[in-house]
Amino acid sequence: MKHLSTKMMLGLLVLVLITISLLWFYQIVFLEENYMSKKIEGIEGELQAVYADETLETDAQLNDALDELSYRYNLIIERVSYAGDTLYATSSMMGSMMQGMTRSMGRMNPRFQIMQEAMGGVVGRLETQHTRFQSDVMLLSMPVERTESNGEVLLVTMPLESVEETVALLKEQLMQVTLVLTALTVIIGVMLARIVVKPISLLTEAAKEIAQGRLDTHVPVKSRDEIGQLTETFNEMAVKLSQIEEIRREFIANVSHELRTPLSLIQGYAETIRDLSGDHPEKRTKHAGIILDESRRLSDIVDDMLHLSRLQSGSMDMEVEPVQLAEIIKKVGNSFLLLAENNGIQLTQTISSESLVMADSRRIEQVLVNLVGNAFHYTPKGGSISIVTTEEEGQVRVSIADTGSGIPQEELEQIWERYYRSNHHHPGSFQTGSGLGLAIVKNILESHEALYGVESQEGEGTVFWFKLKVKA
Repeated sequence: MKHLSTKMMLGLLVLVLITISLLWFYQIVFLEENYMSKKIEGIEGELQAVYADETLETDAQLNDALDELSYRYNLIIERVSYAGDTLYATSSMMGSMMQGMTRSMGRMNPRFQIMQEAMGGVVGRLETQHTRFQSDVMLLSMPVERTESNGEVLLVTMPLESVEETVALLKEQLMQVTLVLTALTVIIGVMLARIVVKPISLLTEAAKEIAQGRLDTHVPVKSRDEIGQLTETFNEMAVKLSQIEEIRREFIANVSHELRTPLSLIQGYAETIRDLSGDHPEKRTKHAGIILDESRRLSDIVDDMLHLSRLQSGSMDMEVEPVQLAEIIKKVGNSFLLLAENNGIQLTQTISSESLVMADSRRIEQVLVNLVGNAFHYTPKGGSISIVTTEEEGQVRVSIADTGSGIPQEELEQIWERYYRSNHHHPGSFQTGSGLGLAIVKNILESHEALYGVESQEGEGTVFWFKLKVKA
């Protein structure tokens, strides 16, 4: 049994069958007994109430009351003396017949036996058959006293036909209910299969599609219940997998591109040294220097890739503590002074806040290095780069502005993605980077829950900024 719909259908059928079986068991097996017991107890109670009624002073009044009970419950009621004489019978024909039965059958007569129980002071009950009509009847005998001196027995004959008819009617109704419930179970099972099983089947098929590499698979959401939420989660997972696959492809392509150039240069100059310039110290030194530069660049690319991967995976812990941001800015600025002098670029620092901020000093230093290095990358000779801090509303804002070529507005949202480079930079002003600098900046600042952004105008320059919380 592999299909969930079949299991659900059988489960519902078993539940319905168990319910109906219990209903049949209690209603049919115990109904007749319980119904008869309650009815007899009710009749006995009313007969005792009649004899306890002090307003019934005469036999005629008593007999009228017994007649009323006989009519209401379809009973034959006899008042019989301890001597066996019938004092009154609600049906004279039946009474005569029962007396005849007593005389003809003697002590073996059921009527005589049950009277003996009543004369012994207990209520007698006996189920037997009517001697004439061969129908089931219940004989009841009750000891009562009409006067203090005269005791008598009430002999009640109750036909059981009405009870049997009631049981038969219930059986017929239960049979109808059984058929209706079975039909409803099948219908509900089919509906549940469509409501519950079909979405699960669609998810299963979609999962198979994704497993085969078709990551654009989407399952329509048709409800807001748990299955609908599962479907939404599945679709979100598919989107994430598609994005991850796109990043993976982009990563492989970019890594191949980034590593190919330095590796080619290293291989080429190594072969040159081996084949041509090995005996020429000046050329050999120049070529070896290029190999070293490209090796360092290759190492930086690998380090940046590993660094970014650790940031994005969350495996790099941030040691956030109160730090002196101004000191970090001065340190980073001073490290770029020689580069600024060599490239004819003016580098200035304007620090107007000495407040402590909550940050990881090493990571914020890396952010500043990447942003200032990026500014040098796009700033031509004769341009300027400024680092400015201001304090506002419990935060220190750091801005790195340059007078470079600027970034087109349509590219501002893309520059934070890894390996993205704008084609609108000044060539040759600074060494080519790994394309990961701004992606690393983004991940570090987001780990600090810091606000950050960029403002740029083509031909006028660019301003990168971020804000860190001041220590409370």
